[in-house]
Amino acid sequence: MSTKKLLIVFLFISVFPAISQANDVDLRTTESDSSEVAFRSLLLSTIIVESYLAPYSFMWGVVLGGNALVQEARPDKATATWAAISLAGIVGSWAITEMIAKGYLEILQSGPQSGKPSDLRFYRVLFAGASTASILDFQWESIFEGDDGLPLWTANTPEVNTVMTFPALGYRLGASGRRWGGEFEVSLVSHHTKKQTVSYDAEGIIYIPELDAYVPLQLDQLEIPDRFLMLHSLSMGANFYIWLPKVGVRPYVGLGAQLLLNSVQSQYPGPANLALQKGKLALDSKDMGWGFHALFGFRIPFSSKKFLFAEFRPARHYFGYESGLGQAEEHDSFSLQIFDFKLGLGFYFY
Repeated sequence: MSTKKLLIVFLFISVFPAISQANDVDLRTTESDSSEVAFRSLLLSTIIVESYLAPYSFMWGVVLGGNALVQEARPDKATATWAAISLAGIVGSWAITEMIAKGYLEILQSGPQSGKPSDLRFYRVLFAGASTASILDFQWESIFEGDDGLPLWTANTPEVNTVMTFPALGYRLGASGRRWGGEFEVSLVSHHTKKQTVSYDAEGIIYIPELDAYVPLQLDQLEIPDRFLMLHSLSMGANFYIWLPKVGVRPYVGLGAQLLLNSVQSQYPGPANLALQKGKLALDSKDMGWGFHALFGFRIPFSSKKFLFAEFRPARHYFGYESGLGQAEEHDSFSLQIFDFKLGLGFYFY
């Protein structure tokens, strides 16, 4: 409870200055401000506000979703709790940015103010997406070391299948010219493992409580239950793309990178001591990660200020955390390979 109270105090302390700043923005805007300057100011305000409120709400969602698991709620209900609170944080960040940058938005919506023609157009995009994903190169190793200074045991699983828990949701703020474009993006992503038997290659020794002895690890198989791991991520990053020749639609290709706030939750301690923990959240890890992706998409304009877009995006997200109990405590790391299919609606400012 003390943690929750501290988060509430921290939220109010940080939000009040942001709201008061909204009253001063118009004083700093003049008729000589160009659309480019206004967009840079809007982009900076968006990044600053999102960098605080989006992670804050994400963490609240993780905490309350974890509490639901502790109270033996279904995992899908815990995920819905996380998604609702995290999405509310992103929407709230957008609303606060609107207040802070009201003057800049008015400049953007009125068109270029510098008197010079510009090839740049500034826009916002709302999107949703479906995805397929799998865990690759799942590495486990004991946090305990032997006399040689190496982990007591190490293990590797080539691939673990996952499914989408919740559609990817987010928005982008971007600028596009005749040949290129760039965007700031924030989104929520969620997957979980499904019931399956996985093979792993292991070496070293592991402690078996029933035998009160260390025994060698060998190549073997492990059956994991549904939602053995629940993976949630808040993604914030940048996309850069170039336009391809028009073919009825406007296609593009690009690259992007993301900073990730990752959450890994489970009702099971870890692979090395797989045992159901009833009425208990056995694994609750939060860590920073990173990812990168490619972009293959196209836009379809349907008015002077609106467009639809469709996009295919192969991506890699990287996770690292500690799991397990007692002598089976371990460090885990893996990459999540994702194939995203996104649809969105874009709005040009002018």
